[in-house]
Amino acid sequence: MKKNLFIIVLFVIGLCNLPAVALDFMGPPCASLEQGQYSIGFNYSYSDMDIDVKGRYFGNHEGSTIKLPKELKINKYYGVLGYGIRQNWDAYLLLGTPRLKTEIKHSEEVEIACDPLLGIGTKLTFYETPQYKLGAIAQLTYASGLDIKESFHTNGGWYHTVKGELDMMEIQIAAGPTYMLNEYISVYGGPFLHFISGDFKHKEYCSLCGLLTDSTDDVREASWFGGYIGAQIKLIKGMPISVEWQHTAFADAVAASIVMKF
Repeated sequence: MKKNLFIIVLFVIGLCNLPAVALDFMGPPCASLEQGQYSIGFNYSYSDMDIDVKGRYFGNHEGSTIKLPKELKINKYYGVLGYGIRQNWDAYLLLGTPRLKTEIKHSEEVEIACDPLLGIGTKLTFYETPQYKLGAIAQLTYASGLDIKESFHTNGGWYHTVKGELDMMEIQIAAGPTYMLNEYISVYGGPFLHFISGDFKHKEYCSLCGLLTDSTDDVREASWFGGYIGAQIKLIKGMPISVEWQHTAFADAVAASIVMKF
């Protein structure tokens, strides 16, 4: 039986006012490689998303939860290497770089680059017929070294500066069907979970009080449940192209992928 798609890819996150990372391309929630088969691919993603930050950022000395992002755009570019462990079980590695463009509340629009993004993932097929597959996917990505700076002046003449670095890990887990419309086109989708765990290490300086604080805030997802839908087209044998849309209450992303099997 021919497998259909693989994974990987891209998408979009744009939201908030400060750092965040974004949803990652998932692809069909089922294995797509034969046992012992390899694949290489390229993924891209663009997304908009809100995150929650708990800590003292911007002088929030009461430790309440605050939503920093307001207008964050993230582009992710990956290379992907996949391997068929068994007939219905794939695993893959991701290596890429995210770039952020964000408008911080009191600052000009800035573009931020960070250290390479690393990731791992796996796909399983639980049930299969000639036209239908049911399976699941789980993947983890990690990005570090996201440098952020915000500085603003008040009407009173004093200014406030924040410099920080964001490290973030994301986990996505999805399950659902893949349906083959014909030998060239298939559609897929289902519910998914999205978890974020990160640290925003920053220093603040206020010219009015002359205090410098050095603290770390916890970064979490604003919404952990969502759904996605996508389509895969086989223009060339063994080289599928996939496009998908992901949505949660506080995030939207579009992503795409191209894979070559050998």
